[in-house]
Amino acid sequence: MAKFSQHAIDEIKSRLSIYDVVSSYVNLTRKGNRYWGCCPLHGEKTPSFTVIEDEGRFYCFGCHEGGSMFDFLMKIDHITFPEAVEKLARQAGVELKEETESEKKARSLEESLLSLYQSLSSSFRYLLKTADEAKHARDYLEQRHVSAVIAERFSLGYAPRDPHWLYDFLSKKGFSAQMLEQSGLFSQNSKTYTLFSDRIMFPIRTWDSRTVGFTARDLSGTSKAKYINTPETVIYSKKHNIFGINEALGAIKSEKRAIICEGNFDVLALHQAGLGCAVAPLGTAFTIEQAKLLSRYAEKILVLFDSDKAGTEATRKALCLLQSMGISNAVIRLQGGKDASEILEKNGEKALFEAGSRTMDAFVYLVQEAINKYTQNVNQAYAKYLIFKEVKPYLDATQHSIERQGYIKALAESLGVSEQQITEDYLKAQASIPVSDKNKSDEPQAPVILDPLSLSTDLYIMLILVYDKDLFRKARNRIGIETFTDPYAKELYTVLEDAQRKDIDSFELMMQNIQSPELKSLVYSEMTKRLLGAVDPETELEKGLMTLRLRDLEAKRSRMAKLIAHSSQEAMSIDDIDDLLREKLSMDKEIESLKKEIFQKGKQEND
Repeated sequence: MAKFSQHAIDEIKSRLSIYDVVSSYVNLTRKGNRYWGCCPLHGEKTPSFTVIEDEGRFYCFGCHEGGSMFDFLMKIDHITFPEAVEKLARQAGVELKEETESEKKARSLEESLLSLYQSLSSSFRYLLKTADEAKHARDYLEQRHVSAVIAERFSLGYAPRDPHWLYDFLSKKGFSAQMLEQSGLFSQNSKTYTLFSDRIMFPIRTWDSRTVGFTARDLSGTSKAKYINTPETVIYSKKHNIFGINEALGAIKSEKRAIICEGNFDVLALHQAGLGCAVAPLGTAFTIEQAKLLSRYAEKILVLFDSDKAGTEATRKALCLLQSMGISNAVIRLQGGKDASEILEKNGEKALFEAGSRTMDAFVYLVQEAINKYTQNVNQAYAKYLIFKEVKPYLDATQHSIERQGYIKALAESLGVSEQQITEDYLKAQASIPVSDKNKSDEPQAPVILDPLSLSTDLYIMLILVYDKDLFRKARNRIGIETFTDPYAKELYTVLEDAQRKDIDSFELMMQNIQSPELKSLVYSEMTKRLLGAVDPETELEKGLMTLRLRDLEAKRSRMAKLIAHSSQEAMSIDDIDDLLREKLSMDKEIESLKKEIFQKGKQEND
């Protein structure tokens, strides 16, 4: 995780309030010293989402999510903590850390390239709309039935035929030769010869609207490459970006799903037909990084690749990848054309919408494709084995054994064999795989929900200390990690101790070190209750410490009682036994005294 200074975090918080951040997503109404609105994280009609501006916190009493402005951004935009800090730093105009000279140069190059690509995207767009030499590009888009609205939404542009035009144009704009050499816009063999000549330009934009590259469609008919992309640069990586994510983000968030299709024109066609959650890989296979990016926002990913041999193989790989990551997946099989763009051109938007709205279960699709592949021999025993072998990677990728057994049952029915036979073959195949090649991780466990009403004393004490650094400094002289038995309490103690040693004062930075999401949620939940109510942390801590002391004494007394009971077997002397009895009697008195003190404190609070 990127390291940020306390000064940078504080500077962001001084320039932006949590109201500034949240109000751009939620309609907030002030009531007393707090703001209220409908929660954007789970959807509701009655406001249960509150922002406490003085404390810089939000909390939802419906879904129990809470935290700082950084946490809000992480949850609403599905981004990491470093990404949230960087986004808010840009918004607040805060420099995140003291940079070395090399870091300053790298950042300067990155900022210059981002500015260059954004400016160039606008220039290409202007040329497509107005230049006489771009008429054939406009005609081509019209032939492909790309509407003016979609062309504007995706900022489609045109790169002129003259291969030296771009270098001259950018040089006059003040961009240095050194920077243009690193821009990814020009040939390595000729520094002034652009990669993009007589092409329709598709800007590649990140989820947060930054233009980082281009993918371009040849119009000359003379290029060996129909499509080319910007090569890898300091701002662009193919496997980490996906075409259309910026334009599709709203629909993906709303629908909780995404459609991955094969080409740029397929994305345009689907958006034009009303399927606005469509995106496409960038001339490469669908990658794990792209899947992770989409899974931030989508609960389900639909695969819509071409129906040819290459498309079918790409679909199979994409489905197995998604299944291995635990992402719900399915297939869209188009009828009436080989891809979305062709259906739009032949049959129109309504036909494409209807075709693109029909989904098929991923495993059913894989089985059907495998049967079609071996259709001439489908009734032969060996063909059935080949079909099993074809779909086995998807079974391997399935994390839950119950789900996998359901697929095995469906496969058995499709092949006309017993479920037991498929299961036996699958287990034999698994047994033959070297251990190092198998997925060694256990099936994912359901998240633990921490009930505030049934917290252990250990965790209750740590929840008191996590909000008060000064109190923790005092308490750590009386308790250590060995004091606790609750693993969540131990995790909080470790986080607080680490923050103490590293002199981390920022609550936000400290919270990012909590690994258990259920624990983090509980910390924020309990914090909000304390902010909204009167809680005396020192009194609560003393009660908790007395309870821990009582627990330890009772455990020691129990061990001593067992030792006394077995004293004859241990061949202990009369004096040793007398010492044990006197010590146990002293413990009994201390235990009774502690119980009375705890009872009295509880009674005083209730009174």
